Amino acid sequence: MFRADAARTGYYPGALGKAAPGRKHTRIVYASSTDGHVYAWDAMTGDAIWNYDLHCKVLSCPAVARGVVYVGTCSRYEGRRAKARDGSPDSVTPCVAALDALTGAVRWKVDPGRPVTSSLVPAEGTVCLGTDDGYLYALNAEDGRRRWETKIADRPLEHCPAAANGVFYSGVKNLCALSAKTGEILWSTGLDHPTRGGEYNISAITFAPAAVGGMVYVTTSGTLLGGTTRYNEVVALEAKTGRQVWAKRGSGASAAAAVAGGIVYVPSYDDWLYALSAASGQELWKARLDQPDIVLGGGGRMLLVADGAVYVQCALGLLKLEARTGRELPWSVRPPRELEVFSLVDGILYGGACQINWPLDGVPTSASRPFLAFDPADGKTLWQVADKGGFASGCAVADCMP
Repeated sequence: MFRADAARTGYYPGALGKAAPGRKHTRIVYASSTDGHVYAWDAMTGDAIWNYDLHCKVLSCPAVARGVVYVGTCSRYEGRRAKARDGSPDSVTPCVAALDALTGAVRWKVDPGRPVTSSLVPAEGTVCLGTDDGYLYALNAEDGRRRWETKIADRPLEHCPAAANGVFYSGVKNLCALSAKTGEILWSTGLDHPTRGGEYNISAITFAPAAVGGMVYVTTSGTLLGGTTRYNEVVALEAKTGRQVWAKRGSGASAAAAVAGGIVYVPSYDDWLYALSAASGQELWKARLDQPDIVLGGGGRMLLVADGAVYVQCALGLLKLEARTGRELPWSVRPPRELEVFSLVDGILYGGACQINWPLDGVPTSASRPFLAFDPADGKTLWQVADKGGFASGCAVADCMP
């Protein structure tokens, strides 16, 4: 999913334009739900501003640029076909919509003609997305007209592209750089690399790339040829040429790498968070995430970097670590472990939560998935929106220019 920047904060400063005198809402939270709607709430109060019905389960994260919210209905997500609310997969029509950020009015709405498989990325007047048949597809941000489409893979592009300096970066087995204006492939780099014990067979790019500081950082997965070892590595490439600068192998990255302040942060399936030099790949520090007997299940940790700290999911909630040293920082109250994909702005956490009801016999009977704004300084939930079917795709927080 798209997270606004390489630090994965989900924050879009100034994306709502200039604040007019008397404007009621100057910071807005946008989230999509599996009930088919996109919601907009006042970030301070949780008051509903607008919602828009896309008539399909929405599994992509909204993105905001120049007063417009861009969102798409994913017809295929992590290998599964999305379903309409009536449960019928055949009634799903791919859709990409541009909505006025303040009112929810439709600026434009188009059918790209093929299943959409990634969140949308707006950049350089273009909205870019991945499709089920391996195409990177670009629309004009102003009116939704198709600008270009370029095939770069033989499988679905399920991770949203990264964007920097007029170039989009995406791929499955190869990482490709494409001109944002024309869709021309500027370079394509295979990520198979020989090793002392043999060669690695790349299976896929596992999470969305990050492009920052003239570099592109991507995590890949695969197996050692002739063996059974699962590996995952962070690969750093020159953004202009695709030349590999460094690569680090490990036991499996469990989230997209976040990059901030010259450091690449990546959580691993070995239950450590690694901080690597963005320039050289040198390990600067590592921090233990989970004890062996309480490991966070699944492959979808969430992390972001903000205000000199790294925030990362662990089995007991969210860890807050000093970005330069990895030292655990104290919380007044640790946020709930059920907080899923979240954003952090000015110390407030926004995100969907999964609150499970546990009876005495220890078997969960039901779960609600509200959206909430949480202040970890005093442990208060500032506001909460009732379960709308599930807010598992993250959110975007946007505000006005000063």
